[in-house]
Amino acid sequence: MALHQIYARLGFDTNLQLIYASAWLTLAWGCGCLALIFVELMPRPKFIAIGLLGCMAFLILEAALVANFAGSTNTAALKAAVAMFFLYVVFYEICLDGTQFVYVGEMFPTHIRAKGMSLGCCAIALMNVMWLQVTPIAFQ
Repeated sequence: MALHQIYARLGFDTNLQLIYASAWLTLAWGCGCLALIFVELMPRPKFIAIGLLGCMAFLILEAALVANFAGSTNTAALKAAVAMFFLYVVFYEICLDGTQFVYVGEMFPTHIRAKGMSLGCCAIALMNVMWLQVTPIAFQ
């Protein structure tokens, strides 16, 4: 079930659904900016691990809520599903989105950094394609 369907079950009209979508994007942008500060506070592997654990936890909760309550009128569970969606993006943007590119760039010595960065970006893009292919199937 798509997020707009959850919003509709919560009784949100089209305008309120668009406001929530823009709030999510604004939160993502703000957390991406905060990542510029936080990325230097701890070792990159630990920072990425925290992001992966946070994203995993909120995706598990999101999937469980959608699987059990997406077709229901349980507004508390549907609101919790929306909250998990927002909390997921906080962890993703702060700990993973920009950090993965910084980490890939730092892994290679200077004389092969451009080629290594190209391979790293390609690997990240291929993983994104994989996630985008399996996620709709997983939510069904």
